[in-house]
Amino acid sequence: MRDSLKIAYDVRSKYVHGASPGNRSHEVLNALFRRVAEYARASCLVWTQTVPAERKELLAALDTALVDDGARTALQERCCAVAFAPQPQ
Repeated sequence: MRDSLKIAYDVRSKYVHGASPGNRSHEVLNALFRRVAEYARASCLVWTQTVPAERKELLAALDTALVDDGARTALQERCCAVAFAPQPQ
């Protein structure tokens, strides 16, 4: 998973800065997109099941965070507050 996310970030970074994605074919990029989208979907499912919030409230917060910087910051803080594993001692 980490390797796929690193490659996806590299492709995104090149694209954003005007470069081509290198020698990766359309098929390879499409497969990469599908893997990363699946990771995002699974992460969202896990997160919605771990955060003690109403589903409608969470979905509204996600929608608002797409267009409002303050809402995005609040959502990021909310995400950071979720402890998925105990902190090392």
